[in-house]
Amino acid sequence: MARVTHKTMTVEPDQAEKWLEKNVANRTLRPSRVREYAQAMTEGKWLYTADPIRFDEDGRLIDGQHRLMAVVKSGQPIEMHVVRGLAREAQDKVDTGAIRTAADALKVRGFKHGAQLASIVPIVNWLLKGGGFAASYSRDDVVYWMGVHEGLDELVEAAYKNRNLLPCQLAPYAAAYYAARQNSTDPAATDDYFVEQLVNTIGLTSGSPALATRKYLLGLREDKRPNNKAAKASTVLALLEGYQHFRAGKTLYTMRAPRGGWPVNEKVVIPG
Repeated sequence: MARVTHKTMTVEPDQAEKWLEKNVANRTLRPSRVREYAQAMTEGKWLYTADPIRFDEDGRLIDGQHRLMAVVKSGQPIEMHVVRGLAREAQDKVDTGAIRTAADALKVRGFKHGAQLASIVPIVNWLLKGGGFAASYSRDDVVYWMGVHEGLDELVEAAYKNRNLLPCQLAPYAAAYYAARQNSTDPAATDDYFVEQLVNTIGLTSGSPALATRKYLLGLREDKRPNNKAAKASTVLALLEGYQHFRAGKTLYTMRAPRGGWPVNEKVVIPG
């Protein structure tokens, strides 16, 4: 076997393109992965992790095609670790470990409820940024937005402690609550609706928006509706519909979905 060498260097787009010419027997290229990496590089979110670009003893590229393609696509020079001279058989052992998910990445950064937060961030951005309820987020996107949405982890921790009292799944509840609170001119009133009334059922009487909302959501849960993005988005809109009545001082005796379903593809208006 040839001598194995290691080197950390800045890989320019033209160099990456030349190395890709040695990519003669690699796994099928995934364009979505290249776009994800290239976007991170363009936005300055790409981090050096020392995960190497690997060449075997014949000079063939055996690992790193997606990263190199992203360098070419982004046009950005990127610092990378490069290993040369690996045994021909080494390719069979590359990438056999578990892939680190967004939940994993949040956990190693000290967030307690990584899996929940990873599913909540896209919903919060749909509500506050208008990105679409079905938008897909990469691991790096989730980590980035958790740094933007201050206090979201604390709110989720509190909701998790009361998870058995929630009228719906934790993710849509926490996302609706956080977005409403971020947009509220009276956070105390928002807390009262989402915690004291909707969860703890304190002070609920006939006509209370929180009571109507809670009954509606519990009915959906018992009906075993599908647990997908559209279902979560509909739950969020139901939560905000009740909240809107509450902030407007209106009664609500019975909540029903609009004819044709909740308008998940329309711009969401959150009461101030």
